[in-house]
Amino acid sequence: MPLINELLAVQPTPVPTLVSTGWPTLDKVMGGFPKAGVWVVTGGPRKGASTVLVEWVGRLALAGAPSLLTGPELDPVATAHLLAGVHRDRSDWGDVPLHIERSPSLPRNVATWRAVALDRADRVRGATPGAIRAMADEGRCVIANVPLRKVVHGAGATAELDHVWAEAADVIVEVELYRGLGKQLEDHEVTLSVLHNRHGPMTQGAGTWLRGYSPITEYDF
Repeated sequence: MPLINELLAVQPTPVPTLVSTGWPTLDKVMGGFPKAGVWVVTGGPRKGASTVLVEWVGRLALAGAPSLLTGPELDPVATAHLLAGVHRDRSDWGDVPLHIERSPSLPRNVATWRAVALDRADRVRGATPGAIRAMADEGRCVIANVPLRKVVHGAGATAELDHVWAEAADVIVEVELYRGLGKQLEDHEVTLSVLHNRHGPMTQGAGTWLRGYSPITEYDF
């Protein structure tokens, strides 16, 4: 049985990544979005999970990864304007390989994309945890927004991760949007919590940002 000093002499195999998540503390844990893997973004109703999903797939596309964003409730025009608002420094989107479409089911041409983002994946026909895992195993970065009640069962000390989603996902991140802080809507605070990380440690709080993605606080660990 190896001693800890022998184990520390061996460098862990890093997970190949595509681009930063935009959250420095989260990158310390994850390294960035994987070239192939499943990230589940979850949260309660109106807690910001869909907004984070949109911002993240935008980062992947801006890094040059051909990306698809789809879901049964998605408004493509509003989503495009949301991304443009997040990245106000960019005036030309003509070379950004991001396709946004509203669809009730997984597209047939999913093989053409390097990254796939599924908004309300629980309502996308065919987007079972197994099917989502299979897309990642074929070499894609998949980010799926799934309601918290589908991912976590129970509350408090008795809460447990859904074993099917925990098996399918490499990372599960909970988004918490705090309202009622006496600020304008774009200034509500957002906290990320890593609930599951197949590749390494978890952190209770990945950071607190403003909704608009200007960092105000980062928690070290």
